[in-house]
Amino acid sequence: MATRRTGRPKAEIADHDSRGGSSNVLARRKLGLKPTGARPIAFLMQQLKGGKAQFMEFAHLAVHIEPELAPIVEDFDKLNSGLKASVSIDEICAVRGVDPLHFIAVVGEAALKFGNNGAILIAALHFPAVIGKSVKEAMTSKGFKDRELLAKHHGFVPTPHGTSISVQASAGARADASSAPESKGLPSFERSMREVDDIVRERE
Repeated sequence: MATRRTGRPKAEIADHDSRGGSSNVLARRKLGLKPTGARPIAFLMQQLKGGKAQFMEFAHLAVHIEPELAPIVEDFDKLNSGLKASVSIDEICAVRGVDPLHFIAVVGEAALKFGNNGAILIAALHFPAVIGKSVKEAMTSKGFKDRELLAKHHGFVPTPHGTSISVQASAGARADASSAPESKGLPSFERSMREVDDIVRERE
């Protein structure tokens, strides 16, 4: 699903006014930004390679997962390079009524899907060349490993099976397991970010 657009040209907010003075305050006023105590996105930017610019690149992909996040991305895109570096994404989220931890979670989901799907595509595109290289190497006197892998792939050489371990559970253990509450697995990424944010705010 594509990002929703108004159809009107985007008006960029500059970091200097017509008199050459800084318009950071003016830009904040146009966006309606106000200081916020919770700044989990700003905290994440300090840990992320590529910082805010990289995060917002993935935020554009997050809009395809949750179109309601589009206004945050559009507000950020209105800023020129100077203001993009100084304006707080947490504050934009607050103005738009979006929990910054939820925003992080959706951006993280988008980055994960992009990374996984991109890796699959890259591997698929290069796989024929890799196999061609392996076949050429297998034909050389030093290509024993490549010959072995190709022979195993075609079933000419049996593939060894790893050691299997059989576990016998007692009736008591099965009863304990059946009476235990159902496991919910690992906590969500969003929940983990909330816990980190609480710790950071307690230290301030």
